[in-house]
Amino acid sequence: MPASPPLARALRAALLFRQPSLDPAQLPAALFVDTAAHCDEADRVYQAAIAGVLASDAARDVLAAASTFRERVREIRAAARTEIDALLVRSGNVGIDFDPLDVVSPRVGGLNHVEIVRLADLCDRARLQVGGLRSEANARIAPLLSEDSRSELASAKRARIAAFHGAVHAELARLGPLERFSQTVESLATLADGWY
Repeated sequence: MPASPPLARALRAALLFRQPSLDPAQLPAALFVDTAAHCDEADRVYQAAIAGVLASDAARDVLAAASTFRERVREIRAAARTEIDALLVRSGNVGIDFDPLDVVSPRVGGLNHVEIVRLADLCDRARLQVGGLRSEANARIAPLLSEDSRSELASAKRARIAAFHGAVHAELARLGPLERFSQTVESLATLADGWY
């Protein structure tokens, strides 16, 4: 069986952080693979909306800015993961597959206080870097949008987020009853949005 996409693995880990009573061994091997595919498709629809709403030059510039932002976020995520993995190895822990940009930190046994603070700091720093990049990208994109196009693209983005929610909801519903179901759907859909 091919490896799950990175988003599917991040969602799986995030689910286990939020639902610690779940037994990882009992979860389906392909958990969130369909969700990741649905999120990819929803994002393609959103990008097509950008291309359809804006004039070709503006659409090209907006999509380029978004692409640059996404690439930089991937770099920040990967750099944070490298540092986190090194921290875990030094403490004798096996690497944990999670998104360092997730607002919920993993529960890692065997870390001393300094290591716990360091782990939290690495994640916080990565999220702050992404926040700064988002502000820069928005500043580049804002002048390219008219009031009408801004409204249309906001609607398209809401549709993308709704699609993410629907995909996560459908996947979690198959698992059976979960505590804090709605909050978990919201949290995982927000995490998925951070991958795009």
